[in-house]
Amino acid sequence: MYTEIENKFRRYRRIIKKIYDAGMGGIFEKYLLSPEAIENFFKSAKKIDFGKIELYRKLALNPKPYTTIHRVENPQAQIPQYDEFGKKSLKDGLWCVITLAGGSATRFFSESEEKLSIKSKGLFQITKNHSFMEIFAGEIISKAIIYGKVPVWIVLVSEITYDEVESFLRNFWFPSEHILILKQGCLPRFDSEGLPIISKDGNMILTGDGHGGVFFALLRKSESGESYKQILKSRGIKFAVLHNVDNILSRPLDEKRLDFHIRKNALFTISCVKRKNITERVGIPLYLVDENKISVMEYSVADPKIFSAVKEDGSPYFDLAHINVNLFSLDVVSRRYLKYLRPVIYTGKIVEVDGRRVDSTTIEYLNQAIVEWLPPSKVAICLLEREEFYSPTKSIKGEDSAEESRNRYLKYTKRRLERFGLYIPQNSYFEIAPYILFADEFISKIFDFSGWIIEDETEFYFGIFSPLDSYPIFSGDFRLLKGSSFIVRTNYPFGDIVLSGFDRRSFHCENPPRVKIGRGVLVKPGAKFYAELEKGSTLVIPQNFVIDDDIKIYVRSGEKVFL
Repeated sequence: MYTEIENKFRRYRRIIKKIYDAGMGGIFEKYLLSPEAIENFFKSAKKIDFGKIELYRKLALNPKPYTTIHRVENPQAQIPQYDEFGKKSLKDGLWCVITLAGGSATRFFSESEEKLSIKSKGLFQITKNHSFMEIFAGEIISKAIIYGKVPVWIVLVSEITYDEVESFLRNFWFPSEHILILKQGCLPRFDSEGLPIISKDGNMILTGDGHGGVFFALLRKSESGESYKQILKSRGIKFAVLHNVDNILSRPLDEKRLDFHIRKNALFTISCVKRKNITERVGIPLYLVDENKISVMEYSVADPKIFSAVKEDGSPYFDLAHINVNLFSLDVVSRRYLKYLRPVIYTGKIVEVDGRRVDSTTIEYLNQAIVEWLPPSKVAICLLEREEFYSPTKSIKGEDSAEESRNRYLKYTKRRLERFGLYIPQNSYFEIAPYILFADEFISKIFDFSGWIIEDETEFYFGIFSPLDSYPIFSGDFRLLKGSSFIVRTNYPFGDIVLSGFDRRSFHCENPPRVKIGRGVLVKPGAKFYAELEKGSTLVIPQNFVIDDDIKIYVRSGEKVFL
């Protein structure tokens, strides 16, 4: 077969030899069944690293479960206590945020009763008013306003999600100069014989190289010839925090966690919560006693002796759950460490190829795997409260669902606002924009909650950041009575963002929408108030104004509406 193929396609004989040397000659008999398919495959194969494919193929053929050869213990985890260094590091512009948005989440979307036009999980509208991506953008920009520096926002995408995410961000209010979209690398999917799966037209079926691929992406050359890591360092950035796009409570720029990383002088900080039970599908941080290493055991290849070990009270013996919100120094992004990074094998991944379902094996790099190659003194483990920092969204309904995550987010909102004296009934929907919610300074400036009454079965949303004259925007004695709603929103919360300073990381708002709501506004039972504002518009609701019927207002750019 080798000679026959070589004779027919002599100009590709070097590639053909590599394929057979790697033990993958079977693709010509199993997948590449036409001259057109072979020709297409060879055209794309010029960029393929067959040495790596051979390595991955061997791993796919021999997926070894995680086994305990040496002693393991729970590593030391600590609760963050302080925020001084965290605040200063944000003021100094030392952080970037990496949002892992490569997942297309086909299974997630297939469960939806509605036909969704999006592919990226990050663009799924997780609350009534915001998608995952909008929530994270809101938190990042709130820190920028408080501390005076815009953190660079890196969005890691896949080939599948790139176009959609790029289009969204191009038309979004976040300052584009501080968004960096990086593509994951691609790795082949393998079939049960360890062969790369190839479609009838000769295209290799690929998958993303995992969230650990962000390290390789940061070392890639940009159009300027510098690596992305060099670009970040030239902007004064020293640290990165990465997080999954589908954890609505990731809170990547929480000041106490940033402070913890800096105080520990860590190269890598792992965020954890307590495991719910021994069946929860999470990674488990471990201390490998004999190797003197920290490791994170992935649930997909877990050793049952560890994963299912329990204490006398039935709780997990190894009780830390890795939530994949990790902080690292950019010094980790180095071939010195990455040469040791090894991928993880996932079996039983079903992929549809030419109308048939194929059982595939995939190989992915995980970012937390780097800790095995770092000195344990340089790895810190941060223990957080689950309800404050962790809400995975794996399905539309049921456990760890979009519905559950939305409820957790609303409960988190209620807990935060209770600290400012506002009580919200359990059966009311109360949401404020993330660029307000994640900053205590803005909550207290924008709202005077004194005398507020929120009754049952009401709905409230507020997304305006700029006052008409002075703060607060929203005065006291506001009453939202049973069954009523009050919604004020905008797609342009900061109007036009103008960047300044030598590194163009300071900004101010020009032409934002402005609102003033007087004291004593009353929304009577069942009444619905809705206002949507464009850039440079103004809405004023006078004191003691009564809303006793449905009102819907669209305030155009430059327009002023006084009720």
